Amino acid sequence: MNRSTCVFLATVATLLALTAQPAHASLMFVANLDGSQEVGPVVTTTTGQARFHLSVDQTMLDFELDVFAGVNITAAHIHLAPAGVNGGVVAFLFGTGPVPLVNGSLATGTLLAGHLINALAGQSIAALVQEFENGNAYVNVHSQANPGGEIRGQIAQVVSEPATACLLAIGLLGAGYARRRHIH
Repeated sequence: MNRSTCVFLATVATLLALTAQPAHASLMFVANLDGSQEVGPVVTTTTGQARFHLSVDQTMLDFELDVFAGVNITAAHIHLAPAGVNGGVVAFLFGTGPVPLVNGSLATGTLLAGHLINALAGQSIAALVQEFENGNAYVNVHSQANPGGEIRGQIAQVVSEPATACLLAIGLLGAGYARRRHIH
């Protein structure tokens, strides 16, 4: 092999090593919340976002829940059901309301297997994440005005930007290498 081939292969191997992670490592999930996603849409100016980060060992799920223009928020949960369908609560995210006005962070914490209830009681965090991946989980924020739910959003996986950037770099290196080999 010539020097340029060795450099190219070493670069590709390094980029692959940087993106190689155990299954579910650094997975992030997001739910964008608004009243239109409630079953029986709710007209409200309240919005929000929930973010979930899975631990590498799949035993902990860190979360952050932001609510904007929220009035008298009473609770927030993860429910199991696809979009457009109501489902049972499987984890509490917030429940010490009512909060008269929230315009930012409502709750942060870490969910462990012992926090799962009802349909997921006794199961692992990985089982909850599987429901996220199947599109079968949503966050619901409740208020005094709308006890059944003020805002709601399905939980979806977010593609890791560093991994995407590394894969793009590998593609560009490959294209450059192929072009260079074709020219010389």
